[in-house]
Amino acid sequence: MESIERLLLVDGHHLFHRTYHALPRSIVGADGAPIQGVYGFAGAFLRLLRRFSPTHVCVPFDPPEPPFRRTLFPDYRTGRPRGTPEEVANFDRQVAQVYQVLDYLGVRHPLAPGLKPTTSSARSRRPRRPPACL
Repeated sequence: MESIERLLLVDGHHLFHRTYHALPRSIVGADGAPIQGVYGFAGAFLRLLRRFSPTHVCVPFDPPEPPFRRTLFPDYRTGRPRGTPEEVANFDRQVAQVYQVLDYLGVRHPLAPGLKPTTSSARSRRPRRPPACL
């Protein structure tokens, strides 16, 4: 019987955003800091692993620098509310903790400069192995 290879490609920032905003901030770690995004991300990600049983996994995240769309369209994302400095720091801290979870699981989480994961995954029409992921 021939073994089938499966690539699970997860937009890390998208999944994290969904869980971060969907769960209550009352989910806290031992230090009392909110961890709702980390908790939700880990649970959702583990469900994806169980459901699809991939042979290869990659979870790209948005890079810290602005995407190329912002240079082409200066009004890109204009009008979206920014969080308070405390909310932004909490978000960034939890993203770093998600990276630690993925490191612990042995899952790569590359950043593609200038591209968002949705852009880079949409660009590849043929199945192929992204070298940064596998």
